[in-house]
Parts: sequence; structure tokens; C-alpha cells
Amino acid sequence: MHPFSNVLISFSSFKDEMIQNFKDEMKEGDRVHIYSLLAIILIAAAIRIYLVFFKIMEYDEGVSTSMFILNPLSYGLTNYPIANNHIFHTLLAHISYRIFGIQPWAIRLPALIAGILLVPASYLFVRSFYNKYAALLTAAFVATSDPLIYFSIAARGYSLLVLFFLLIIVIAAYLKQNDNLFLWLLFAIISALGFYTIPIMLYPYGIVIIWLLLSGILKDTKLNQRTLLINLFISVIITFVLTSILYSPVIIVSGLKSLIFTYNAVPKDWSIFISKLPPIIVSTWKEWNEGIPFLISFLLVSGFFISLFFHSRLSVHRIPIIASVLWLIPVLLIQRVIPFTRVWLFLLPLYLGLASSGIYYFLARFIEPKYRNIRSVVLSILSIILVLSLGLSEVQARKEAYYERKGTLKDPDYTAIFLKNNIVPGDRVLFIGDWLDFNFDYYFALHKLPAMPDPKSARRLFVYVNHKAKDTVEVVLNSEGLSVVNYSTPKILLHDKYATIYELIKLTSNALGQ
Repeated sequence: MHPFSNVLISFSSFKDEMIQNFKDEMKEGDRVHIYSLLAIILIAAAIRIYLVFFKIMEYDEGVSTSMFILNPLSYGLTNYPIANNHIFHTLLAHISYRIFGIQPWAIRLPALIAGILLVPASYLFVRSFYNKYAALLTAAFVATSDPLIYFSIAARGYSLLVLFFLLIIVIAAYLKQNDNLFLWLLFAIISALGFYTIPIMLYPYGIVIIWLLLSGILKDTKLNQRTLLINLFISVIITFVLTSILYSPVIIVSGLKSLIFTYNAVPKDWSIFISKLPPIIVSTWKEWNEGIPFLISFLLVSGFFISLFFHSRLSVHRIPIIASVLWLIPVLLIQRVIPFTRVWLFLLPLYLGLASSGIYYFLARFIEPKYRNIRSVVLSILSIILVLSLGLSEVQARKEAYYERKGTLKDPDYTAIFLKNNIVPGDRVLFIGDWLDFNFDYYFALHKLPAMPDPKSARRLFVYVNHKAKDTVEVVLNSEGLSVVNYSTPKILLHDKYATIYELIKLTSNALGQ
């Protein structure tokens, strides 16, 4: 039989199985559980959609947007000067921008959709490994997690990467017990898209591959051991080939070194690596617990360790997925890089899932057998209360952080509007390349500021002086090879605690002669 026909047959078989499983779920009368999951997904979507309109375009977003997303697609898909180019995200965001315009929400749309889908994906992950009650709790925690919300409303590729990780875990859990050609192919395609988004897909992909490998070697599978391992090997080859094809334009134009040796991926000296890795781990942990009350953080930690200790009683899989996290240790030792805290974002749903499983196991000990028929209602109510309380707290915290700088010179949107109302063709805005440089590029394009000439030929300069960086007018001018003596006395146009904007007029030759 033709391979393509086998793929279609396996797809049809999988589709029929999923439809039947859903019908069986509805027959059980547990509609409260399903409706609660839908409510959590809708609340998660509402939180993210609401906040996406508040968030200012920040530095990394500005870099990604100005350098890659707003440029011709041929540039974004072939140039890799810095690691900010999350290429698959660049592709999706560019398409969104071309369809919907240059507004921040349009550029953030791919990340937003992926961020919303993290909630049902995390539910499926935990349900595949544990049970539907723990899965519902996990969905509630993922829906309100501060870092997961943040990267759902930021024009970066991290929410896509986390989504791809969860999807391949769910597929892997199925493939460990069932041989399905369509899903093996889908597994390879999603993995390749993860690598195409950010090369750090090496970390989550390796975890899933090691877990499947351990499951095959230790015979924790319903399949023939040889069948599983061969399928796994072929899948890895397909992923490698697809990834190579996707990156071939980048390799041809920018070179392979641009992908491997980015500025933050250069191996560090052992002394630096050993000294800086623990602070990153601490910072990551603090980020994961941002906005979570201490009691809930304590319950999550306790639940996590309970799930590890009682894994054999909780999971249908003998090999815990957390065991494959050991993959990260040798990889980090070989690379000797200091990853940013956001690199470990993909592990957060994993942690929340294991913690939720342990919490449910603990709570179930207090539910008498005669009351277990109402556990779905109890867990559903608990999950909804959790998502509403944590969600409202997160919205308020994010709004306060935004309003703190709204209408100030730390707000590039406000600054760009002010400049638009004051500059005319022939004027030039100057600032030293700090966190605002790419943000200015974006907001200048958003508000359609006129094209600006070379600084040396500009008739009038608007100099942005950043107080935090301790800049001065003279420092900003010198950064462009200009001298303050060639301009009028700086006039303050706008000032606050963050920055000052000065107006300088170029002196004529007669004025200079005097």
C-alpha cells in the first residue's frame, strides 16, 4: 500500500477514536467537568485579550518587530543576526501584520493564539499522564500563570514553543501505546516547527525523545519494543531533515554559525558558568511564582513532590516524564551557556501539571468513598474559583505596571505621539541606543512620523536624554559625531523623572562666525 494511503488510514482511525472517546465522556454525564474546562479556557482567553491592548511594546518585542516582522519577508526568513529572530513566529506575525495592520495586537496575534491554546494543551498533557481532575486544576494554573500570560501577549515565539512542547508530549504519550503513522509524522512536523521557531527547542524535544527512548528500553509500552524504537529513530531523522530544509535559507544567506553561535550561546568559562547558573535558577523560580500567594505556592511545591513520590499510584505511565529532564544536565554542561529565565518557560506547565496531580491526590484522601460521585463538581468549583481569583489579581497587577509609565517619557507610544505633533520634515530625533531605540522605530512607523534625514544634515534636532542611563545632550550628540557648539542652546520641550526631550536648532554659518 502507498505510504500516503497509510497516513490517511491512520488519520481516519485516530479521528474516529477521538470522536468515540468524546461521546463516551459525554455519556458518563460528566458535563460539569467539560463545561468547567471550557469556562477556564474562555477566562484565560479574556485575560489575555484584555491585557494585549494594555501592554507597551517592550525592547525585545521592538527588536523582533522593527528588525524582522515589519521588513520584507525575504529578509526575516533568511537573516539571523541575533537570536531575537524567532523565524516561524516572524513568518506568522508578518502575515498577521499584512492582513490586519501594524497595530500591536495584530503583531502579537500569533503569540496570543498560542498562549490561549496552552490551556487546553496543558489539560490534555496532564490527562494523558494522570487524570482529568488534576488536568482541570492544571488548566486553571496555566490560565493564570504570570509568565505564561506575559509571553502570550508579547510578540515573541516563546508561547509557540511551549505549545509545541505540550503537543509533542501528548502525541508521544499516545504513540507509546499505539502505532499510528499519521501521528508519528505529525510529531516530527510539530517538532521541526518548534526548532524553526527557536533553536532552544533542543531542550524540550530532547526531554520527550529521552522519555520515549526510556519507555521503549524498559518496555513501558503496549507496542513491540523494536517497533517503538524504530519508529522513534525514523521520527528523529524526519525532524532533522525538515528542520534543515526550513533553515536552509538562513544557512545559505547568514551561515550556520549565525544559528549556533549567537551572542548568548557562546560557551562560558567553567568558573563563570558555575557562578552564574544558580542565580538564573533562583530568578526562574521567582518568575514562576510571580503573583501567586504564598499558600498556593506552598501547595504547588508540596503537590509536585507528592506526585514524584507516589508516581506509580498516580500515572498510567511507569516512567515519569520528569526523569527525562536529566537530559538538560549533560546538554548544559556541554554547551556551558547561561540561559535566560524565559528559556525554561516550557518547563512551567510540566511543573504545574505534576503539582496539580499531587494536590489532587492529597485532596482525594479526604473525600470519603460515598462522596466521590461529587468530586467532579467540587474540583470544578475549586478550579473556577482559582482561575477567577488569580486571574483578577493578574489583570490588576499588569494594569498597574502599565499605568505606572503611561503618559510618561518611559512610554514610547506617548513619546512618539508627542514628537509627531512637534516635528516636521527635515527634523531628526536622536537618542542613544537603549531600550527605546527599536521601540521608537516601531512607534514611529505606527504613528506615521515623517522620514528623517541624516543627523548631520538635519535642520533641527530633538534629543531624547535618558536619566537612568545618565545621558546628557552632549553625550547623545557625540554618539552621532556631532558637536554641541554647532547648535543653539538646548531648549527643554518635555521633562519627567524618566527622561527629557530637548530641542536644538542648527546654527547658520553666520551665527557660527559670530
